[in-house]
Amino acid sequence: MKTKCGIGIVLAGLLLTSLAFMPVSANEGIIPSENALSEQVMGGDDFLSCYGYLKGEQYWIRFGGWAQSYSIAGRMHIAVYLYDYNSGEKMTHTANSGQGVDYLEPQENLELHPPTGDYYVYAEAWTVAPSHDADYTSSKMRYVYNP
Repeated sequence: MKTKCGIGIVLAGLLLTSLAFMPVSANEGIIPSENALSEQVMGGDDFLSCYGYLKGEQYWIRFGGWAQSYSIAGRMHIAVYLYDYNSGEKMTHTANSGQGVDYLEPQENLELHPPTGDYYVYAEAWTVAPSHDADYTSSKMRYVYNP
């Protein structure tokens, strides 16, 4: 009986020791905006991540995004741009910046009555103190103007 108990204690100790050496993801605990799409593929590194989303609605394209760092950054900036996929033309953008933050979200934006076509968003974020950059390009979305 003592042998079985001793083996159990050793195995539990090994399990706890192995947990101490497991890598921790920088994206753990990120809570995206409720406006974000369910597909969460982010761009970034082990300190800074960013995301952009877009949704086609009857009269407009709604878009936005967010940036999150692993810890407080001295300064953080995010910009999310809406592009026409075929021409590469920048349609509009939204941006935000802040000091002493670890999460930042620009105001959601609308492109009103865009022509029927393919669109995507490009999000870029950066921090100072420490210095990091991240970017994200969404997949292409087909929008059909429906007056």
